[in-house]
This record gives sequence, structure tokens and C-alpha cells, in this order.
Amino acid sequence: TKMINLIRDTGALMNESNLWNFYVKEKGKVNLGYLEFDPASYRTKVTVSDQEVADTYEKEKNIRREENTYKLRYILIDEKSSIKDDAAYLELLKAKDLEAYGKQKGLQVTNLGQMKEADALKKLKNLKAEEWLKGLKKGEISLPVRVDTKSYIFQVVDFEEGKLLDKTVAMKEIKDRLINEKARGFAKNAAQDLIEKKNVDSKKETGFIPRTTQAIPKIGQVPKDDLGVLTLSKESPIYNKPVEIDGTLYVFYFKNEQVPS
Repeated sequence: TKMINLIRDTGALMNESNLWNFYVKEKGKVNLGYLEFDPASYRTKVTVSDQEVADTYEKEKNIRREENTYKLRYILIDEKSSIKDDAAYLELLKAKDLEAYGKQKGLQVTNLGQMKEADALKKLKNLKAEEWLKGLKKGEISLPVRVDTKSYIFQVVDFEEGKLLDKTVAMKEIKDRLINEKARGFAKNAAQDLIEKKNVDSKKETGFIPRTTQAIPKIGQVPKDDLGVLTLSKESPIYNKPVEIDGTLYVFYFKNEQVPS
């Protein structure tokens, strides 16, 4: 009786058709045809007035700045250190001098010198800089950054906020952005129009790819919200919306499939 109840509570009744569909999804492959809509090719259709640019500039002029500049140093804590990273962090909040603290505790202190924000984010990518760098001001201490068995605690030795962009430079950037946004809108509308008209035909195809893949060769990573494109079939042959991958919009449709034996 216990065994029957266990099966009834945790099992699932499935017929052969459902089992087969699950198996095809897991082991089968699909070949998708696709059409590309590159927003860059629609830029010539876009018009952006000087007034649009000027209005956008007025809204954004106080936030359009050059890069911030940081001067950073950090201490390294590992399993051989005499103190744990959380305790060190709390003590540093009081001490406020990372270099002196490091020498006192016998911890390795590294000075990184002065760097533009983009350079710092690139150099410290493996140390998750995008999560802790922005927002830190002069003298402030980061939370411990844990990587494997090591912890890093950073201090901003000096900070210089980026200056306001020159108006001419800012206006040029804004105009280019508005053109790109409108071009993307044109590309998306053209793609959606083909989907609605069911007018999809192309010599381009993906070749047979697993229905469980998350990336399409020569195209790129499929967004998580659009993995349904891999379930296309004879019964449901066209994906219902354009899929954006690395800035290009794609219309996908079913061509054929390889069913597992």
C-alpha cells in the first residue's frame, strides 16, 4: 500500500504519444530556415531631426559624461592568512587605510594605479568588478570578492568623476543612438510583417542542430525567452516573433527534422 501511494503521489501517467514527443525533444534534431534583418541596413531609411537630438540632449546633458577614473589597491586573503575576509572587512571599515592594515596583518597589498573605468572593468573582469566598482567613492572599501579559495578586498584610493561631455560630442552620440534605435524598429517591423504574412523562404538554414541546444552555429546564443524556436515542427512551422541575437533580428521557420531511432 505504501509503495502504491508513493507511485500515485510522485509518478506521472503518460501514454506512448507523450513519451515519444518527450523523446524526440530530447534526442531529435531540427533544421531551421532563417531570414536575417540587420538594423544597420535600415539606417538609410531613418530620419532624425535636429530638434529631436536637441530635446534628447537637454534631458540627458547632466548624465552624459566621460569615463570615471579610479585609483585602486587591494589586499589578498587566502587559507594561509591569519584572518578571515569578513572580519578583515569589518576592521577595514573602521581603519579606513587598507595599505596600513595589510602591513599590520602581514597581508599582500597590491596597488593597481590609476585606470579609466572601462579599463578597470576589463582588467578585473575575473574579480567581478562590474558588481562592486561602480558607486564606490574615494576611501571606500569593497565587500570581499571571493574567487575559489582566495578573497580580495579593494579600496578606492582616489576617484575622479568623468567630466561632462562636450556638447558637440554628446549631440553626435545622441544622434547616432537615435538612428540605431529607429533602424532597429524598422528591421523588427519588417521581420514581424513577414511572420504575419507567413511569407518565409530562404536559402539560409542552420543545418541539423539538437533540439536541446542553446546556441546556433554561426549565429550565436539563443535568448532564454526564445528557446521555443527549437520546438518548431510541421504543425507549428514559423516562430511567432523575431529573435534578436547579437544585434541582428532573425525570423526562424521549420524546414525538416531528424527523428531519433
